[in-house]
Amino acid sequence: AEGGGEVAPGDRHRRVVDIDRQRRVVEASWALVEHDLQGLGHAMFLEIFRIAPEALKLFSFKDGENIADSPALQTHGVLVMTTVGEAVAGLKDMPSLVPILKELARRHSNFDVLPEHFPIVGRALMTTLETGLGDAWTPEVAMAWNVVWETIEGIMVPALLELRFFEEVKGDKDTKEDEESRADVEASKVESKGTKGEDEDPESKVAKGTEDDGAKGEEDESHRLVRESWIHVADDVEVYGLHFFLKIFEMEPKLLNLFSFRYLSPPLYHTSIVHRTADSEGILSSP
Repeated sequence: AEGGGEVAPGDRHRRVVDIDRQRRVVEASWALVEHDLQGLGHAMFLEIFRIAPEALKLFSFKDGENIADSPALQTHGVLVMTTVGEAVAGLKDMPSLVPILKELARRHSNFDVLPEHFPIVGRALMTTLETGLGDAWTPEVAMAWNVVWETIEGIMVPALLELRFFEEVKGDKDTKEDEESRADVEASKVESKGTKGEDEDPESKVAKGTEDDGAKGEEDESHRLVRESWIHVADDVEVYGLHFFLKIFEMEPKLLNLFSFRYLSPPLYHTSIVHRTADSEGILSSP
């Protein structure tokens, strides 16, 4: 299609077929090396520590004398490669694979794993597979594996960030509640030390009332500004929704993999499919 229209049905079918072929390529290449999960896992972790030595501090075996011979490293390597195998097997059923990867991200969030660690693991995995497959590591195989890893990363990183966000929100809420509780205790102490029945100074009451009215007025003004500014957005919600998604993909291109319109050519993902998605996600709803 030209001029920014929808992808022609034949083109879209070809893209889906290409992805299906990539899945088969990954499955076939994995079958050549999956018999040696321990060797693959060991090699991948040594490559991770070569690329990013500081990553070692994230693991329980970091204080071992000889990391390369660490039984804990070998055990962890087998677990990781087993997970890779499960991901490969799950490529046929992505809806079932997504929650598995999100749960994996949840578990890793407890070990200070950050989004910037994923590209390092991806590089190490590609190097390990290239060495293990030898001549079978063709450009097509390399491309297919990179697509798979980008998909895995595109699911796990947002899940990790979401978990971190809610943890921070919960921490802020707990801190605020603690502060409010301490403030209540202090206020009670002050009241108990009052002047034994003496009324509050009339001037103090007036000042306090003025402060309360001022705070309420500021809140009302904020609400008014939001409502008035939304009027301009509501006149063209599709455009704002479109720009919202374009900004998301500009900040994190891999997130495009999470949406149904990922099969469209990059210049075409801002079509009506994006608009409908923005609307269904509630992005375009008024406050």
